[in-house]
Amino acid sequence: MTFTKVYYKRRGVTFRVHEASKRLKENYLRQRALIRSQHIRQLEDEKKAVASRISRMTPEVQREFLQMRLRAIEQQLKEENTGY
Repeated sequence: MTFTKVYYKRRGVTFRVHEASKRLKENYLRQRALIRSQHIRQLEDEKKAVASRISRMTPEVQREFLQMRLRAIEQQLKEENTGY
């Protein structure tokens, strides 16, 4: 068995992972891509839900809170899309 090193970067931090074989390395990278896409999908769904609630609400306090949450979700999406 040969040992290879896998480096990946997430939000400015570089991680080093030791793998036992090429197949494990490929599976690991495939799994990371899957997790990343699922997380982005979850954030997009939450963004749509908040946006629809904002469009139906009239009180100013609720509207402001939901708009702040929407901005936070959009910021997370930006970081996820540019962090890799």
